[in-house]
Amino acid sequence: MAIVVKKVKNKEFTYIPVDERKEKNPVKFKIRLINKINRAKLEDGLLKINQDGTFNFANVSYIIEMFKLGIIDIESLVDEEGKKIKVPKDENGYITDDFIEMLPDSLIQEVGNVIISISKDPSNADIYLGNEE
Repeated sequence: MAIVVKKVKNKEFTYIPVDERKEKNPVKFKIRLINKINRAKLEDGLLKINQDGTFNFANVSYIIEMFKLGIIDIESLVDEEGKKIKVPKDENGYITDDFIEMLPDSLIQEVGNVIISISKDPSNADIYLGNEE
């Protein structure tokens, strides 16, 4: 059987969180694919061996890192007073840790998991983005 190589046509996507989909002006996450090399570096650090020989799976830190690397911008995000928020970025162009700290854990997990899924399987991006039932 021949190996078939598929080119990734789109490397940036827009994701609207589930709770925002019925809003008039929903928050939209502009996200990028995380390449295999960067994913592998993060995945290599998932399994932690404790001093007593037991293992921990560092899933939460993986999701947060994928979220941080995958976010290009966030549109229509407002503060408590309804003022639009410009997403702060560090010197590498990634959203800052302080900004991530302000976001709800459930939102980070939802968007982070979408970034992970799309990065691993971009041909099914519409399914992960909620554009296809």
